[in-house]
Amino acid sequence: MRAWQRLAGLPAGRITKWLVVAVWVVLVGGAAQFATKIGDVQNNDSSTWLPTGSESTRAVELAKQFPGNDTVAAVVVYARDGGVTAADRAKATADRAALAKYASGQVGPVVPARDGAALLVSVPLRAPAGASSGLLDSVTHIRDAVQANAPPGLAVKVTGMAGTIACRCSVPAWPASSPTRWCTCWPGTPG
Repeated sequence: MRAWQRLAGLPAGRITKWLVVAVWVVLVGGAAQFATKIGDVQNNDSSTWLPTGSESTRAVELAKQFPGNDTVAAVVVYARDGGVTAADRAKATADRAALAKYASGQVGPVVPARDGAALLVSVPLRAPAGASSGLLDSVTHIRDAVQANAPPGLAVKVTGMAGTIACRCSVPAWPASSPTRWCTCWPGTPG
């Protein structure tokens, strides 16, 4: 065989094929470690690629003022058949001030219903993932505080996401070693 024939047959040879596969495996393996770090250097915040003065950029900036994913709302509802009274409004206003110590942010204003039969106050509560006991304690304290000294005939309930979690769901402790927990809802639980 001539030298040029051996040279032309080298890329198609048995050893060369395996050498090419090995080089590719090393290159892909080396590049894979950098692929996991792409999130550290990229910026997917929509405001970085929007024009500075656009409405969308202003909306992104305004959205930063709202609670994040680690907060849930406890909505306190004051209701009376026939409409709320001045004493009910005073109770809701006093409770709003007292609820600030449980809130993770600013307590919402007292909002009357259009028909005048109810009032509501929204209380943002911190709800870190996987830590429900603090949220349940906060809702229990809020429920006790708002139901205390309520004028006769005024129904005061805690609802919203936080109220629903605390009032309707129980997380069984059995089996204690199980990482899986489940929720059983009981309709009609007083809240």
